[in-house]
Order: sequence, then C-alpha cells, then structure tokens
Amino acid sequence: MNLNKCPKCDTAVAKVNAEPVEIVFSRTDRYRGFSYACPNCYSVLSIEMNPLTLKDDILTEIQELRQVTQEVDPETVVENPQE
Repeated sequence: MNLNKCPKCDTAVAKVNAEPVEIVFSRTDRYRGFSYACPNCYSVLSIEMNPLTLKDDILTEIQELRQVTQEVDPETVVENPQE
C-alpha cells in the first residue's frame, strides 16, 4: 500500500477523516462537499465538491432559473426541448 505523508505532521496517512462541508462561492452559490483531514493532527488535507450531490445541486439551480424565466416571460421557455 502506498502511504502518503501529512504535510503538517509528517505522519504516514493511510486513511483520512472525511466530513461534510458547505462550499460557498458567493452569497448565493453554495454546494455540498467533503473535507479530508489527517487522522493524527486533524490538519485539512483537501476539500472537494461532493460528486454525488453536485448533480442534484445543479438541477435545483436550473429549475429555479427556469421558474424565474417563466415568471418573467412564459413564452420564452421551451417545455420539452428534446422533443
């Protein structure tokens, strides 16, 4: 097994502590993600977007934008663009 070392405490890391986090890009753009920390010193090693929830987050944003567009001008929205 390839063991990496924590850049802070220099301990070999074979597993990490993962915790859910909220990633904020602006006041309105928020996504769910994971924080990965060293199990020895708890220093954050990495943060990434949660690929399992990213699709749901994007779909929710599209639906909200679509609703706003329909409220402004219902004739500009295509109901089934693939048909």
